[in-house]
Amino acid sequence: MQGRPAFDDLVRRCGGKPDRTSVKVRCVVHEDASPSLSITLKDDGTVVWFCHAGCDQSAVTDAIRDRWPDLWKPVAPLRRSTRPVVTPASALSYRHVCYYTYTDGTGKPVHRVERREATDATGARSKAFPQSHWNGTRWSSGTKPLPTLHLYHLPDIMRWVTATVWYCEGEKDADRLQSLGLVATTNAKEAPTLDRLDVTPLRGRRVYILVDNDAAGRKTADHVARKISPVASSVRMVALPGLPEKGDVSDWLDARMGTVDDLEKLGSGAPEWSPTDDDAAGIAHVVEPEPATKRELDAKALHGLAGDVVRLVDPHTEADPAAVLASFIVAFGNAVGTRPHHMLGAETHHARAFALIVGTTGTGRKGASWAPIRELMTLADGGWSVR
Repeated sequence: MQGRPAFDDLVRRCGGKPDRTSVKVRCVVHEDASPSLSITLKDDGTVVWFCHAGCDQSAVTDAIRDRWPDLWKPVAPLRRSTRPVVTPASALSYRHVCYYTYTDGTGKPVHRVERREATDATGARSKAFPQSHWNGTRWSSGTKPLPTLHLYHLPDIMRWVTATVWYCEGEKDADRLQSLGLVATTNAKEAPTLDRLDVTPLRGRRVYILVDNDAAGRKTADHVARKISPVASSVRMVALPGLPEKGDVSDWLDARMGTVDDLEKLGSGAPEWSPTDDDAAGIAHVVEPEPATKRELDAKALHGLAGDVVRLVDPHTEADPAAVLASFIVAFGNAVGTRPHHMLGAETHHARAFALIVGTTGTGRKGASWAPIRELMTLADGGWSVR
């Protein structure tokens, strides 16, 4: 996708305002509480995008392509370039491989993941996993309308209530283990925190999480463990010996590194996962502090317009009201500039202020305090954020 018209059109279709060359909008793959998808017009006219919440780049590209195929029109480049041409993932010709269908407990289809593959001129392979949901009459792109997402192979999880559940990173691995007589599951990719994933069917169950052998795999496994540990009776991280970099359980089985019996022994011998201990797989667990409790600000601090804004925003954010207040004071001072001022003796004091907001990582909600103020100021003055 290339050219200013294409950039402007895409931003508008995503609900944004193309008033600059890089805009944040709500993601087209996962449910966005606040804009996390950056759309940028590069100097050479190429339009690029990136989800800061962690959505797979190919999934975002496929969601845009599926939703607005008319945007993918060939456009002449803005200027000639002597640099070698690199084929972007979005320009590859993907072929359909299979569908992975997620159902409810009765086996009724709810949403699905399509597996697509492509090979570029160098022989390098790419994969894409666009998602869709069943709207009652047909499959429709994306899963945003769904309030919850189900576990893969949910009917089997509910049927075999005493079996250990093997949690894989992808559907391919889950299908492989199911074919060997194990109860295996995974989840469709969304935000890393897995907010919409319904894990209640795992209540009281033993769950073995198979860890892919790379940093991304270890991080994903850790997110899954945090999500399911409040309901599962036991959670164990299983690191398979001898895996190559980026290897998974299918690679382990293909290389004949072990049998199903060996796999079960590795699972039962893996240590219990906890959010405070490092396990044998070498996964670094981050201890999450208790969520910060909002404090009440003195009425004197909520004077005038600034106080009205804090009271307006407070019910809709997890941010500390003091941080929201500081953010508004800084933004308002920046918007009005240096002309309004107050004389104190012979010194001129302008409305412009600077603030450093300090809080505990993960619970301080420092970024959350700025987002609603930025949105409010942009609504009040559309050109403010680019001046």
